[in-house]
Amino acid sequence: MKMNTILEDKGVDIVLNFLSKQGRGTMYMLKDFESLEGVTYTAIRTILVKLCERKILIRICRGIYYYPKDDRLSFPFIKDILRFFEIKFNVSICPKDEFAEFLIGLRKECPDVLFLHTTGKVRTINLTNGLTMKLMPTRKSFFKDFSSKKLMIVTSYLYSKENLKLSDKEENAIRNYIKDESTKLIKKDYSLIPPILRGVLSVY
Repeated sequence: MKMNTILEDKGVDIVLNFLSKQGRGTMYMLKDFESLEGVTYTAIRTILVKLCERKILIRICRGIYYYPKDDRLSFPFIKDILRFFEIKFNVSICPKDEFAEFLIGLRKECPDVLFLHTTGKVRTINLTNGLTMKLMPTRKSFFKDFSSKKLMIVTSYLYSKENLKLSDKEENAIRNYIKDESTKLIKKDYSLIPPILRGVLSVY
């Protein structure tokens, strides 16, 4: 057996041990493996590719990997991917346009291209499940005061409309979307939302 094969196998064990300690259902960037002793950065890249081939990891996009919750290798939810990006890049992200409509329940199918507000840089991210995320910078003041992510998304949807009038279908979808949201959070964000949305949430 060649020496580089022996070292590679040892490196695989180091990475697998790290994954095991972190637990399933976790996403990683390449730099998350940099601190591992006994395996080089170049070797890590090769090992991650092999673990994807062996169906142990899922490649989410360039440089992002997922250790699935079980052996069914289910792709993570988009909301979890967005939360991962928010934490790793220290930005805020909010769905807009057709993606916001889908989340609220006004569209039956998720669009192939997900347009997103962000406090970070312009990014286009091609996910391996066929979706594309397009992050578009917006003013930070839009994000900083919201406590409820759902109210932020609904507000984003309303501001993308040509007018702020709501149909019965839209009102019902919005009520259903936020029905499980904490009353405490809704009250905290009440002054941030458009007046027409306050009418929909008048029960609060």
